[in-house]
Parts: sequence; C-alpha cells; structure tokens
Amino acid sequence: MKKLVSFLAFGLFLSIPFIANAALLGDGQLNVSWSGPATGGNPNYYADYDGTVVSSSFGYTTNSVEIFCVSEDHANALETVDFYTITPDLNNYFAGLYEKLSPAAWIADHWTNYGTSDDTKAAAQMALWKHVGVGFGGDSNLTGTALDIYNAANAALGQNSYSSDNWYYAHSPGGGTVDNYQDYLTPTAPVPEPATMFLLGTGLIGIAGLGRKKLFKK
Repeated sequence: MKKLVSFLAFGLFLSIPFIANAALLGDGQLNVSWSGPATGGNPNYYADYDGTVVSSSFGYTTNSVEIFCVSEDHANALETVDFYTITPDLNNYFAGLYEKLSPAAWIADHWTNYGTSDDTKAAAQMALWKHVGVGFGGDSNLTGTALDIYNAANAALGQNSYSSDNWYYAHSPGGGTVDNYQDYLTPTAPVPEPATMFLLGTGLIGIAGLGRKKLFKK
C-alpha cells in the first residue's frame, strides 16, 4: 500500500510545472485582445489587455484572463512567445530586465486593491508602463488612480526587487519566430489540458490497479 501511495504522489509531482531556479520555461501560443479605456495621449492607446494561453511546450494554458503589456512594440492578436519566470536569473537572458519587471509584477499583484473595474485596470497598466519605461500616450504624466498605483509600487519596493510567483514574462518573438510583437505578463495559474489530465488519470488508475492486484495475490 505504501508503494502505491508513493507512485501516486510521484505521478502528481510530475504533472506540476517545475519553475524553481529556471527562468526560461518554454514557448507557447498567446492570443491577445485589447480594449478601452485608453491612455488619453496622442496617439491614444488602449490600456486594458486580456489574453488566453492556448498551448505551451510545458503544459501551461489559461482561460481568458487579465494580462499586462510590458513593451511598446506593435500589438498582434496571435503571438508565439517564450515564457520566463520573473526571477533574478531573468537577467541572464535580458540584462537589467528583472529590475524593470519587479515593479510591474508588484502592480500586477496589487492593482485590485484599488478596484476591479476596467478603468482601474487601465490605470494600473499606465502606472506599469511608466515603471518599465514605455512612453505610451498619456502615461508620461500620470494622475488619479494611475499615479496612486505608481507611487505605491515605488514605496513598496524602495531599493529592493520584487519577485512574484503569480506571473510569467511572455516574450515575443518566441519558438523560433522572427516577428517582434509586444511582451506581456500572464498569470501563472495553469489550466491543464483535458487530454493531459486524461492520460495522467488513466496512468494513475493503471498503477492503482496493479497495486491492488498484487495485494489480492498475497
């Protein structure tokens, strides 16, 4: 019986994406949509982003979720991206990027403290853009909630970096593609694909059946 429990525990362990001490996780397909409110600048950019991770090479997918843009390249509705953990070893791939994404991750973790409306999400996006040095439209002179969130991130971090397990850095281009589109923060909570869970479940049931057979033989 102890062996059976060990097999089941090991199978469940293998089903969980392993992210410790590894910045690059793999590539995947990210579908992106954007909508108002907008920045109010000239040009006037949409500031509310949503996305769906359709597939990835390491089993990570999501439903349609709130995401954050962290670059000022052209947007595209369908992107192939590389996913990275937001940890200090991110600098091994992009010099100085971890320090830029630290306040962005803080804002992504805490923006709902100011409300959950589309206006608040847009304000958080504008504060995030200012922190990472993106000059989109009206984000250079923040006011209201956007300024409050920007200042709160400054106060919370000070001279320290902020690591979050709640977000991945989705970088374009990924998977060998050459078109460079916007980069994003996407939430880490995975939604296992039905086929993957079916294979795992049948495998565990099979192991359980073998263990039960051995017990009855005794």
